[in-house]
Amino acid sequence: PSFAACAQVQRFLADGAMMVTTANHLGAGLDAIKRGSFDVVVCEAELEGIAGDVALTKIREAGHTGPIAFITGAPEQRRDARLHELGAAEIALKPLSKSRLHDLLSRCLEPSDLDDPAVYEKAIQSHIDSMQNRIVELEKSIIREDLPSHRIACESIVHASEHGGRKELSITANET
Repeated sequence: PSFAACAQVQRFLADGAMMVTTANHLGAGLDAIKRGSFDVVVCEAELEGIAGDVALTKIREAGHTGPIAFITGAPEQRRDARLHELGAAEIALKPLSKSRLHDLLSRCLEPSDLDDPAVYEKAIQSHIDSMQNRIVELEKSIIREDLPSHRIACESIVHASEHGGRKELSITANET
């Protein structure tokens, strides 16, 4: 939604073999989709007061048939479930680092083969690694007595747990 955010995404992806087009509002993004073909669209979950599900529908109506990923500052169970129901490929939490953005795009562009048991093993290990990283960030925020970072770490655990099938962990993180 800002020039700075668009410039940051371009910097993060500049070293790859990707062509990146950014738009600062939904209308400009829809115009770009109508003019060209894109492998993946990454969109804010809330744009100019437009809900993510409405944006997703407009992106599809503009002609994009590939994966759509959403970025949000905080998980919202109802909104996120609706986005997945409508076909959102991924939902990622802000702030996006370079590695998290590359991971997001990789997950969108290289869907896994669900029939391969090795895929499940890799997904489980990835989830465990991801949770360990989130717990480290949570511990750091507690040590620093940094309440905003603590809240973000807890929301991240809640979001990852809900989508990873770990409701008990999600409930505990939410209560923290």
